[in-house]
Amino acid sequence: MPAQRPEVLAHRPLSLAGRLVTWYACATVALAIAASLILYQGLSRELRQATDNQLLERIELLRALLQKETFAHGELKWEVESEWEWLEHHEIFLRILDGRRNVFLETKGLAPLLPVGLFPAPAGREAPLRSLRIDSPSGRVFQAMAAEVPGPGGGWVIQAAFDLANEGRVLREFKLLLAFVVGGAMFASLGFGYQITRNGLRPLAEIVETTRRIRSSTLSERIHLPNLPPELASLEDNFNDMLGRLEESFARLSRFSADIAHELRTPLNNLRGEAEVALSRPRTPEEHRDILVSSLEEYAGLARTVERLLFIAQAEQSTPIQREQVDVCAELKGVVDFYEPALTEKRLDLHVSGCVGSLCLDADRELFRRAVSNLVENALAFTQDGGSIGLGVEQRNGTIRVQVRDTGIGIAPEHLPYVFDRLYRVQRTRTKGSGGVGLGLSIVKAVMDLHGGSVEIASDLGTGTSVTLVFPNLTKS
Repeated sequence: MPAQRPEVLAHRPLSLAGRLVTWYACATVALAIAASLILYQGLSRELRQATDNQLLERIELLRALLQKETFAHGELKWEVESEWEWLEHHEIFLRILDGRRNVFLETKGLAPLLPVGLFPAPAGREAPLRSLRIDSPSGRVFQAMAAEVPGPGGGWVIQAAFDLANEGRVLREFKLLLAFVVGGAMFASLGFGYQITRNGLRPLAEIVETTRRIRSSTLSERIHLPNLPPELASLEDNFNDMLGRLEESFARLSRFSADIAHELRTPLNNLRGEAEVALSRPRTPEEHRDILVSSLEEYAGLARTVERLLFIAQAEQSTPIQREQVDVCAELKGVVDFYEPALTEKRLDLHVSGCVGSLCLDADRELFRRAVSNLVENALAFTQDGGSIGLGVEQRNGTIRVQVRDTGIGIAPEHLPYVFDRLYRVQRTRTKGSGGVGLGLSIVKAVMDLHGGSVEIASDLGTGTSVTLVFPNLTKS
């Protein structure tokens, strides 16, 4: 077997399990990323708020000391220059400017990190203090505030800055942690998604395994799996229904094949026998003529059988029909006129009822005639001499019903469900006299299917049979 081309393999669709796992993993990772972003933004906002609170606290403290009646230079010096000296890492840096905006006090090391001009403009006593992130010439990032304090010689200016190095480290570590969480969520979702998908699709795999065992010879099997989810339970029911229809179709096809083989074998054997008899010894022209006439009868019967089978096959393919306005009563009277010689020969009474005025039907004229004629032929064949045949028509519940009833030998109840099947005959002697092969009622059923109607039958042994054609009333007038 030749290897598949790479382009063919590249376009092979992803399996259902693969799609579910992929979508599950993508959804989980997307949720993890969204949650991580929310947490990261929340932590960053909380850290900034905490930084602002610390800066505000320091500024308010210095502002209170600067506004004391007794100037607290020692306390100021301690707060600005000495409080943080014992710490390994300074975070808060303070600076106080006098009225001439000269440095009065500042935290050790602040001058090279943040010159005076880098700080935001100082806010007044009543104005809200807002922080600003600034970049130091050294490359470090600070969060800074500045505030004015009333005092002699133009007042004071307090500048406060918070070193964000530790905050940046915390955020970087948190970001790395979130990256590990997202990565772990991705791999975990792949694993869990595969397991969940595998368990979820196990009933589907069992259905596939069951269907794999079904062949044309085992159509009687059905899928019966317990505890299926509703979606697959519906699939199970529909598949079992389909198997039932297939089983019925195969059974009908098998019966049809056997019946048609039998029906064709009889005339073919007759033709072969007549030919062998004709060739067994020299014959006179009259004898050859008789043999040819008998053969033509057999050929005609074969032709009728094949033509009827072809008609039924075309009807099953829903072949479009030529609809026109058909005067039902006129057509029924035409059928009576056509069969009048046969009726006279058998002394049968054929009458039409229900024809009051003109009743039109939107139908195919030729098919309508064919259906009614087939029913009349059946009635003629199975009604004893001196009996009667009735044709009737009526409108009921939006339909037009055409009925053919006879006083013939009738049909046993066990045969009624099958009389419309192809080549089905109640008994061989029933159609022998008429040359029928069990296709007349099948053609009637096919005609009604093409018209979107139905056919009903009722019969009693020894009493007679009644067949009703139910047409949907599609007339426009």
